[in-house]
Amino acid sequence: FFFVGGKDFESLFVLRTTDMYRYLKNRGFKEDQIAFIFDSTKNHHESAWNQYAPNAFKFWLKKTK
Repeated sequence: FFFVGGKDFESLFVLRTTDMYRYLKNRGFKEDQIAFIFDSTKNHHESAWNQYAPNAFKFWLKKTK
């Protein structure tokens, strides 16, 4: 599960995070195995993760069933 914002300091990670996601997709990871969220309005702060953490936990936990 990848999440990256596009605001302030966080914008430095957009290209690398996108590259890693594409690399894994090209290596055969399926849509139900990998997730990517980009939000251009978010910066590197807990409040950004707070919004997306429920999605991340749902994604991770569905794999444990």
